[in-house]
Amino acid sequence: MRVIEFGDTFDNGMVVGHEEIDGLYSKIFPEKKQFKTAPNWFYLFLVDDNEKLIGIASGGVSDKVIINHLGLVEEHHGSGLEKKLIDYLKKNYPNKEILIEVSRV
Repeated sequence: MRVIEFGDTFDNGMVVGHEEIDGLYSKIFPEKKQFKTAPNWFYLFLVDDNEKLIGIASGGVSDKVIINHLGLVEEHHGSGLEKKLIDYLKKNYPNKEILIEVSRV
């Protein structure tokens, strides 16, 4: 299991892009039918050992890292995988406070 970012390449050579994540995004966040990108935002995806997308986190980066969306596909709720996403942010933004400003899905 690993964390990847929007634009990263899967082991099989496929680039993580809109087509690959729209289905997952709308499954985790039903009110949002499509994944959108924006400047100064981060997009992280948790994939299992079969390169299947199972979690997502997105938010903004300024003087703090603010997580606006954080969720996992239903069968992984309560498995501790959200912590992996947050740990990844802490590692990549070591001098910034990490805030979660939405409820987890």
